[in-house]
Amino acid sequence: ELDQNNDDSWILIDGYEKVLDNVESTFTIKVSSTSDDDSAEVKIKIDGVDLFNGEIDGNYSFGTSLGLGMHIIEAEIIGEDFFEENNKFYKVVHAISKPNVLLVGESGSPLYSLLNIYYDVGVESVLSSELDDYYAVIVDNQHANSMNSETQKLSEFVGQGNGLLVVGGENAFNIGDYEESLFETILPVYISEPEKEEGDMNIVVLIDISGST
Repeated sequence: ELDQNNDDSWILIDGYEKVLDNVESTFTIKVSSTSDDDSAEVKIKIDGVDLFNGEIDGNYSFGTSLGLGMHIIEAEIIGEDFFEENNKFYKVVHAISKPNVLLVGESGSPLYSLLNIYYDVGVESVLSSELDDYYAVIVDNQHANSMNSETQKLSEFVGQGNGLLVVGGENAFNIGDYEESLFETILPVYISEPEKEEGDMNIVVLIDISGST
């Protein structure tokens, strides 16, 4: 068994390396020590500007919104410590533009309000535009009659590794005549009325068929 002669502390920054432009992201400063005391005086900077200066006991999380481009977050333990080399941590974060997605639905829907926080959302009540500029298409509560003619276009779009999300509602799925429709053929589920006896369970399986899978 070896006896420890000195205690030492170290620091790191945990968080995403790539974030969305001007969308708040959370980062966590973690301080650890060879002793039982994980507290330390810490200074945090973003792009050279002081953000925090005070004592951290183990972990400290903060949210920040970063503008488009590259940014450096710096965390440093202040004061004397046995090894100085592990008392400063740099993290480079790349803030990118919001991805373009197309919502086939209404701009006033709750789904649009949610998507608009994280994406640059184009809206069409009926799918008609070319899809080259979009990463994903979200079909929000649309009847099969309005989607059947666009099935081939969407099939090619998904086949190129892009995303398709179909959201239900009073005009979609089993009450939107999806069953045995052309649009149903590109969905990872078949539409039918559930048949259930006492003690049975209905299970839905969602399968990702994108290129990465």
